[in-house]
Formats: sequence, C-alpha cells, structure tokens
Amino acid sequence: MLNLLITPDFPPEFFANWHMFNTQLQRALDTTIHLQTPAGYREQQELLDSETVALVYANPFDAGSLMRDKGYIPLAKPDLPSDQVLVVVKADSEIAALSDLPADSRVLITANRDMESIGLGVLQGTAITADTVQWLPTRTFPELARRLMANEAEIGLFLASSFRSLNAGTQGSLKILFETEFEDFGHVMLLHPDFADQADKLRAALLNMAQSPVSQMTLADLGMPKGFVAAGGAGDGGQDGGEAQDGQAEAETVVEHQTADTAQAASTAEAEQTTAAEGQPENG
Repeated sequence: MLNLLITPDFPPEFFANWHMFNTQLQRALDTTIHLQTPAGYREQQELLDSETVALVYANPFDAGSLMRDKGYIPLAKPDLPSDQVLVVVKADSEIAALSDLPADSRVLITANRDMESIGLGVLQGTAITADTVQWLPTRTFPELARRLMANEAEIGLFLASSFRSLNAGTQGSLKILFETEFEDFGHVMLLHPDFADQADKLRAALLNMAQSPVSQMTLADLGMPKGFVAAGGAGDGGQDGGEAQDGQAEAETVVEHQTADTAQAASTAEAEQTTAAEGQPENG
C-alpha cells in the first residue's frame, strides 16, 4: 500500500476531486493508495516528519527542502504555466510599493519549510532583512488572507494560484503589490526514496492519466486539464528503478531552478524600485 499526501493549498470544493483522482490512480496502478489531506501546513509537516509518506503532491514552498533534505524524487508536475509568489497588502493600505515597507515589517506566511528563505529572496532589495522581519506563520492561505484583512501585518506572501482561488470578495479586499516572474515554479509530485524502484511505473501512470477521458475530466476539475509532464528533467521513462542517485540529481536540478528564479525575481524587484525612485520628482 502507498499513501498520497496532498498539500493543503486547495479550497474545500477540490477534496472530492482529489478523492476521484486517487481512485483513478489506484486503478491505473492496481495498488491501494491511502489519501491524506491535512487541514493545514503544520499538520502536513507533522505527517511528513512522523511517517514515511510515499507520494507527496508538494507546493514549491516545500518541494525544494523535501528533495534536498529527505531525498524525495520528482516524478511529474502539472502541464501549466509557472506559478508565482505574490506580495499582497490590504486594499486600503498606504503601502504602494515594496520600497515603502519598513525594515521591521510583519509578514504573514504559510508554515512551509522554505517559505522564509523564498520570502527573503522575493523581498531582497527592500529594507527588510532576516534580522528585522517579523514572520507570522499561518495554517492556510485563507487564514493568511483573513489575518491580512484584519490588519495583523503589513504584507502577506501568497502562491499566486492559491490567491486566485480565493473568493471574489476576499480578493477585492486585498491588493497585489508585487508578482514574481518565475520560469519553473509550481506544484510537483514527489516520491519517497524508499519507493525509488517504483518511480518509472508511477511516473508513467501520472503522465498517462490525461489519455483517459474520465481521468482527464478529473484533472480538468483540479485545474490541470492537460495533465502531468515529467518533472526534474526526466523523460517518460527517464529514471531506472531503484536509482536513487539519479532522483537526487533531478532534485538538485529543480532546487537550482527555484533558487535561480528567486534570485532573478529579487533582482527584478530591486531594479523596478530603483527605476521608480529615480522617476520621483525631487522635493524642493
């Protein structure tokens, strides 16, 4: 039996679709899969730290550390444009640009493994530093939105796909201050190294799901109508069973891409702030 953990990024109406996805994957593999849907990121971390979770559909704030620290192998990712990180403020906030943020800003984040390091990369070039920032962790993105609207922080950091799944009223009460321009950043299906000998079979099953009309409907309901593509530079049959070293090499490639994207976003943000400052008229 395998277990499959789904990151708590998705609204409750997606739960039934994930159960359908799990059923269809079980049939494709002829294997029992236990679905785990933690209610928040702290519960997710407790599950990952207390037991061996074979499959994790991880968001990009966790994927890097799971591959780097626990040896998880990237199998497949949704065939979608790259996700992004949003810096968000309350709609009526006086903060109009990243350069307006005070050094001791309170920053609402989700309790993901790499959230603070990615956040500092996105906020590089502002007055905020690792020594001055006040991180305020939350269980979920909806909780983050509620607390931001309640003026508990200057800004919140969102995954763009999760922000845009919030209801219209919530989105209308908030304002996007900055959006990254990552090229390869998003959810990924990861495999625990203890199950590396099953990597080829599992990857093939994921990639073939879109070929079934019934499974394609489920994938569309989950927001990925084109299904999955191989992740981490692997081909359709790219990894030999049991070769954990190959999986680790793929993991390092994905982590490097995410690190480079974070640095690029920070550089872009700093350049935009400099340009904006230069365009301001001098006080006389």
